[in-house]
Amino acid sequence: AGDNFLNLKSRLALFAQEGTNTNSILDALTDAANRAHAPVGALADVYSRNAAALNTLGVSTTDQIRLNETLYKALVVGGNATQSGREALIQFSQSLNSGVFRGQEFNSVSEQATEIIRILARETGKTQGELRKLANEGKVTADVLVNSLLNGSKDLDAAFAKMPQTVSQTTAQFQ
Repeated sequence: AGDNFLNLKSRLALFAQEGTNTNSILDALTDAANRAHAPVGALADVYSRNAAALNTLGVSTTDQIRLNETLYKALVVGGNATQSGREALIQFSQSLNSGVFRGQEFNSVSEQATEIIRILARETGKTQGELRKLANEGKVTADVLVNSLLNGSKDLDAAFAKMPQTVSQTTAQFQ
């Protein structure tokens, strides 16, 4: 556990923005994990995969943590906070790092993390079919994706609040 904690802190330090210390990121991730009923390690993994791309986009540390909380909550609301849902978040991260949400990444998220696509559709005013076409054309940028999820996070919070906390979520938080 000690090794895992040190490893986590050192990964977070790699992506800390200037003026932000690793302990404050870890504290904020812990708070977000508690709100999302998620293991802090899972949220930290998503954070570390997305941080470089989000830093490049100029997304603040606070919004990065909010985005990662939103992504995890989207898996829960969509009914897929399983390994396949977490794998869809890897595809999501790949799209952020490439700057566009297209092809395999779009398909994976669409199939395994449907709530993310629903939020994107709601926030852009496009149907899922229209989004698929735009994604195939490389016209769904990382900026659009991030802003849509951040803007749609309050609606997702409301839906998430109606979900019961499961025993496995409670156990993961305790660990």
